[in-house]
Amino acid sequence: MPLSWNDIRANATQFAHDWAGETDERASAQEFWIDFFKVFGIARRRIGAFEKHVAKLGEKSGFIDFFWPGMLMVEHKSAGKDLEKALGQALDYFHGLPWPQNPSPAAKARIETCAQAVLDARDAFPDATLAQLYDPLTMPPVLLKAHKALDKAVDAAYAPRRKFTGDADRVAFLFEEYERMTSALTADAKAKPRPKKKSKTGRAKRKAAQ
Repeated sequence: MPLSWNDIRANATQFAHDWAGETDERASAQEFWIDFFKVFGIARRRIGAFEKHVAKLGEKSGFIDFFWPGMLMVEHKSAGKDLEKALGQALDYFHGLPWPQNPSPAAKARIETCAQAVLDARDAFPDATLAQLYDPLTMPPVLLKAHKALDKAVDAAYAPRRKFTGDADRVAFLFEEYERMTSALTADAKAKPRPKKKSKTGRAKRKAAQ
């Protein structure tokens, strides 16, 4: 059962109080996000994963601090750290996310059109904050309609023949893609031959010859 806004407000106040003095990135990062999602009555295990392994450019790989497919990517930093650097790290991971495989020009154009429609719908309410625009109780119908159209366009680009039943189904699909990508990455790494170590005997013989 979804929480009421009064419950969320009370949870958020308690969350802010509990974490007011925390500044260390490594000490309690995962606990911080678990508590954050509890503010909204969301169980972290149902939506995403910590330290998600993804491929990067240049045959490199890395770990996203937390990833909720289709919703949120977290690069967690201590208080006072350079957030521009954190943004750069987060953007670097985009190259390894499971994007649609060979989407058609029509699919790309449809997504661009729908994304612009979302921006246009927001612009129609210049005095409203994002919190007000995305309040599920008062979200403008034109904005809700634009987002549904964008969701449909993105779904079609990822899996044209699959009918997603909801966000949970989308998350499951994206994690399946992740498993496919990361397993291929691991297999490639194992397949590469390791350089042979030079024996001490061989080094000793070369040294003696000199």
